[in-house]
Amino acid sequence: MKKILLLISLASMIVIIAYSIYEYTQFTILNTERDITDFIQEHLGELDKKPLLLETYPIKHTMKVVATFEHNENQLGAVIFHKGFYGKLKLEKIMLDSSFYSEIIETKKGTFILFIGENKQTAIQTIVTDIVSSGERVRLTVPPQKYFSQIQKIEDFTKIDTEPTYIYRTLKEAISGTNSKQGMELMFVDEAHQSFLIYSEENSVLKTILGAYKFNEHGFEVTGMERANFYSMKEDKDFCFEEKK
Repeated sequence: MKKILLLISLASMIVIIAYSIYEYTQFTILNTERDITDFIQEHLGELDKKPLLLETYPIKHTMKVVATFEHNENQLGAVIFHKGFYGKLKLEKIMLDSSFYSEIIETKKGTFILFIGENKQTAIQTIVTDIVSSGERVRLTVPPQKYFSQIQKIEDFTKIDTEPTYIYRTLKEAISGTNSKQGMELMFVDEAHQSFLIYSEENSVLKTILGAYKFNEHGFEVTGMERANFYSMKEDKDFCFEEKK
């Protein structure tokens, strides 16, 4: 009996030593802002400029720690670490080159979705995400701040390969959010038919575009734009335009 107990104790000691060696070699990052920042900087290879660490926090009911950061001229990045038994971290996943991320997180309390994103110019009110549940894409209410992160428990979902759709706080911000229409001004809005006209003027040529929008509790979303019309100023009239041929 003593021999059996001795063998069990010896085996347990070997397991503990082996695991301690594993943790010592694999979990090498201290769970401090300084060490996390240094790791991100080294991983990115941007040795001349430190990334700006935005926040770090543990995910409940897991051994995961999330860090979000800003780098390379205001680009958003995120890192998920695995936390070891002795408190040190190792890299699990790093996310770069996007303004919105969604990540599936398995916990002891079920499956959660981690959302991390940038609220460009704090103009976005709602994001239609790449997560589908109950036949519809999940909508995420965004706080009025530059960067955000949220975690939600979602049942019976799928993740689809699509870009998020942004819904804005105002119509003007929704129009500005369409990159190809930047620089154009709002001329008028027809609220009854949820349409608008935007314009720009250069070298006595007026450019106008008629568009449609949708407004509900989620915010403003541009739903369509017609082809641009161009008008030139007639020399003999002060404010009369004709369509440019």
